[in-house]
Amino acid sequence: MLELSKKAKTTHLSPIRKFYPYAVDAAQRGIKIYHLNIGQPDIPTPKAYFDAIKSADLIADSYAPSLGQSELINAIREYYKRLGIVLNNEEIVVTTGGSEAISMSMFAILNPGDRVIVPEPFYPNYNTIIRAAGGSITPLSTSVENDYFYADSQMLKKALRKNTKAILITNPNNPTGTILNDKDMAVIIDFAVQNNLYIVCDEVYREICFTGDKLTSILKNDKVKEHLIVIDSVSKRFSCCGARVGALISKNKNIIESVTKYAQSRLSVSTLNQIGAACMYNSADEHYFESVKNEYKKRCDVMVRELSKIEGVRVSPPKGAFYVMASLPIDNADDFQKFLLTEFNDNNETVMFAPAADFYATKGKGKNEIRLAAVLNESDTERAISILKKGIAAYNAAR
Repeated sequence: MLELSKKAKTTHLSPIRKFYPYAVDAAQRGIKIYHLNIGQPDIPTPKAYFDAIKSADLIADSYAPSLGQSELINAIREYYKRLGIVLNNEEIVVTTGGSEAISMSMFAILNPGDRVIVPEPFYPNYNTIIRAAGGSITPLSTSVENDYFYADSQMLKKALRKNTKAILITNPNNPTGTILNDKDMAVIIDFAVQNNLYIVCDEVYREICFTGDKLTSILKNDKVKEHLIVIDSVSKRFSCCGARVGALISKNKNIIESVTKYAQSRLSVSTLNQIGAACMYNSADEHYFESVKNEYKKRCDVMVRELSKIEGVRVSPPKGAFYVMASLPIDNADDFQKFLLTEFNDNNETVMFAPAADFYATKGKGKNEIRLAAVLNESDTERAISILKKGIAAYNAAR
């Protein structure tokens, strides 16, 4: 019998997308679904992106340079310059979304058996990518009771193992909305430097910060430059998920040299999408980012307010990004999601979320938790949570 790899066998389906077949069936039955499961905003992508693609003067849609088109790299450099960070062209690699940047990072730094410290709950694809690179996650366990905080030297020391190679953080965090300020980041940096670890910092939600602080980037700290890989993307910043344009940034020449091999092996990122992305970076201003942030803040506030009205729900208001973690008065979030798509509807409407068990590396955690993406307007968000409330009652009554 033909055998699959052990990596394939131990990799799980995405909790964010694995219920798609049930959603298709529900839609075919005429059920309207409020999609709170995927971080796909309904905020319009800047018109400059589409205008640039339409006006591209190309004879043929040719391969772009493997490390990225110079126009986009220069636009990214200018964006970081506005944050007070000076980058060279050689320190930026354009990637197929932030996900490829994370993959390339892990392929570059991990040997089989290496471990990566990751605060949990975390974006589930981190687990998939780290496993594919031969590593495994050592979780830093956080909870709603402590607002998912983890920038604590004692917590970090307890997570350190002999074969620990890196720490992977997201700021602002997906799925918890946790923010690391400069003081918190200094704790992470000191820990990494003292223990000779890489820091992989995913900053794709940088502008979406609700605390009043203006987040810049961990790149501002020269102390950690040899240890650091930054992940970036246009997906969330510009509501441009379909472009699949991201960036890997590092001042460590060995990292860039290694990543170059993987970039060349996949040839290049879409030429047209890079043209559009460059135009977005060049045309975006503080007003744009402020308006987007304020819109997400309103949606998150509505979501938290409505969730807090449901008896037995525990929720912590996010400080950034556009996700809300919630603990529900149910026994199993996977079963509950299937129930909502196959057995329940309210006036031919139902809701999708991401069950949270796979957002944890610690077995048994997250079974009754969900992640909700605040990607719908306030009215639709309010309606979706009302459906969720009715669904919880119906699910528990059926058990």
